[in-house]
Amino acid sequence: MTGAAGGPRDGIPADTPGAHGAHRAPDAIAADTPDAIPADTPATPDAPDGTPADTAGDSPDGTSADTPDAHGAPERTPAEAPGDSPDGFRAPPAGAPAHAPDGRLRVEVDGAAVAVPAGASLLAAVRAAGAELPALCSDDRFGPVGSCRTCLVRADGRIAAACVTPAVSGARVDTAAPDLVRLRREAVEVIASVLPPRALAGDNSSELARVCRSLGVGPDAARGTGGRGRDDSHPYVHLDRDLCIACGRCVRMCAEVQGTFALTLVGRGADTQVAPGTGGPWAESDCVACGGCVDTCPTGAITQPGPTAGLTSAYAPPTATRTTCGYCGVGCALDVVADGGRVTAVLPARDGPVNEGHACVKGRFAHGFLTSPERLTRPLVRRGGRLEPAGWDEALERVARGLRAAVAAGGPDAVAAVSSARATNEENYLVQKFMRVVVGTNNVDNCSRLCHSPSAAGLTASFGLPGGTDSFDGVERADCLFVVGANPVEAHPVVGARLLRRALEGAALVVADPRAVGLAVHADLHLRPRPGTNVALFHGIAHVLLAEGLADTAFLRERATGLPELTELLADYPPERVQDITGVPAGDVSAAARGEAVRGRGPAGRVRHADRTGGRPPGRAAPTYPCRPVRPRTTAIRWSWSPAGAGPTTTPAA
Repeated sequence: MTGAAGGPRDGIPADTPGAHGAHRAPDAIAADTPDAIPADTPATPDAPDGTPADTAGDSPDGTSADTPDAHGAPERTPAEAPGDSPDGFRAPPAGAPAHAPDGRLRVEVDGAAVAVPAGASLLAAVRAAGAELPALCSDDRFGPVGSCRTCLVRADGRIAAACVTPAVSGARVDTAAPDLVRLRREAVEVIASVLPPRALAGDNSSELARVCRSLGVGPDAARGTGGRGRDDSHPYVHLDRDLCIACGRCVRMCAEVQGTFALTLVGRGADTQVAPGTGGPWAESDCVACGGCVDTCPTGAITQPGPTAGLTSAYAPPTATRTTCGYCGVGCALDVVADGGRVTAVLPARDGPVNEGHACVKGRFAHGFLTSPERLTRPLVRRGGRLEPAGWDEALERVARGLRAAVAAGGPDAVAAVSSARATNEENYLVQKFMRVVVGTNNVDNCSRLCHSPSAAGLTASFGLPGGTDSFDGVERADCLFVVGANPVEAHPVVGARLLRRALEGAALVVADPRAVGLAVHADLHLRPRPGTNVALFHGIAHVLLAEGLADTAFLRERATGLPELTELLADYPPERVQDITGVPAGDVSAAARGEAVRGRGPAGRVRHADRTGGRPPGRAAPTYPCRPVRPRTTAIRWSWSPAGAGPTTTPAA
């Protein structure tokens, strides 16, 4: 985080890195304060190249070796006290249960006992206890980094950043001690000190402004002069560089949740700020306008234009209306904010079961059609060959007269209705009720049948129902993703982002599509069959699975029928014949069946699954995210810092 330089503060070494390098804390703590750094600690000389002492010796990516790395949890020295755990926390008293009955961890926060899931952080435990902690670099939708130091707590006598410290059973956490409150306030003051006063103005609704008001930090703490300029080139995303604190939340949201990698941090020290990865205007960047950066920014540096600039889903007003996005079939939960009957913002619901606090450009920003001058607000009646506006009474009378005439001439079955997939279930129900009860016909259809009928028929024949057999949460548990004839990155962006995120986390990705669809760029194996030959391709893959004993035949015999007949059919589809039919090389057909992509197969320049280090220096362990299951961090590109004022450079990951 950007801030003023100073000495060490209670329990926090001066060389603790911020989101973009070293971060010096204010020297406002007396030497006799508990956990303070001894006054006789020898100073570290500056590096020969002029790098300050608090950054000298850091790894090539700017991360200090003895502090939390840029992507994960702190590497702490195990406690020496008898009975302490390797994490430095006391073990539960003898005879006390280590876990709650449901397997969760027991943690005591300010004297109140709470139970949290295994792998949760102390920040999660504190919030479960109802206590509030600022966490300006943290967002539950992606992994923590612990760079801002505003969530400091005392866990079993040791001061730690709650967001990156894993909870362990029996830990005792203190959040309300005066010295902790003072430390958190000072950390927030340092961050706010470089911002212009408008960052903390009374009408500012940003997360930082709310935190400052709760800690008693007034606008006078913001003493920055600004002058770094704005970027308003994008229609939905505006950047105010003067309000950027380099927390990196927008960068991580774009990389870890959306998977676009459109943003980065440029500059050095207090001049560090977010910028498009291409180095030019935001509108010319790789941004897909999902709005994730807008929704996670804690200061209002990145906002959407309009009267709700700075409003995020973390502080959605209670008057917001929960709805389901109607643009595609994913079913994202959205909160609609209105003022005077006019929609002013649409926010992704943090508790949405499908989108989990994410959205796409259509669901997030494409509500302008509500007030578009081209929107029809009155019925149109054709007169003299032209459609002209008419009143509702005239229009309804014209429809009723036409229906009566059709029924009189050819009976009820002379009339049919086609309803809309974009209408609500209730509206579609009324259409079929009207046709069956009033008109007297079963001629009711829906536009979705046209595109969904083949898959519905196949699903019904195979599984007994014309729908999916699993939830989108199954993606998070998959080892291999096989995407066939679909382009979710464009057609269903939120699901496409989840698939891409899982692939970047280590799952193999196989795409079968003649087109170079969005996910194909990241696929370990892209099969490009000739149009209309998908069935032959599947037969070839199934042939290899059965011929090489890769299928769970016991499972198939128990839960499916027709295995002998299928085996006989597949005998005519060896990979060589499938190659002649589909144009897909026989070796690729076999590789897809054998799962060779999991063992490192992939196009040149892709991150190999066998070595998903994400560009870390050799010998450095993959970071862990205490709030989520441990997993290697992966990116398809390696970022390198460029000189101040220039854009970032990228190189293919090894």
